[in-house]
Amino acid sequence: MAAFQSEREHLAQLEWLFQQKKFAEGLARTESVLREFPASFHLKFLRYRFLRQLKQPAEALRLLREMHAMSGDNILVVRELADLHFRQKQYAESLLWYNKLAFLDSFNSQAQERIKFLKGVLETGVSDRLADTKAEFRPEAEVAPAPA
Repeated sequence: MAAFQSEREHLAQLEWLFQQKKFAEGLARTESVLREFPASFHLKFLRYRFLRQLKQPAEALRLLREMHAMSGDNILVVRELADLHFRQKQYAESLLWYNKLAFLDSFNSQAQERIKFLKGVLETGVSDRLADTKAEFRPEAEVAPAPA
């Protein structure tokens, strides 16, 4: 019981640091607190929020993937994975996560809108890349008569 109380106290202190916009200090403190409570989903998610605010997307992505492996199909983690990839303009990866989010939460209108947007972006990108490979049709070109 004492450990549970202690974890809650740490969470409250870290939340306060986040609200005070002391992101670097909060990130440093999450590292030490996570050594004491390595399985805490809430502490890990708070660490992710600090990383996001400090614009450290590679570390944030690593942590989210770890959380996804740990907690399965947690809607919060899946949404953050989709959003993080979207902000980094990794549209194909983002579309995969938004599709998973829409499957898990079929009433999520933001996910549905992003799926439509991403499909359009990806289809346009493929079309643009294939534009120079299309066959040219020249009606004015003379065609040689077939041999008799």
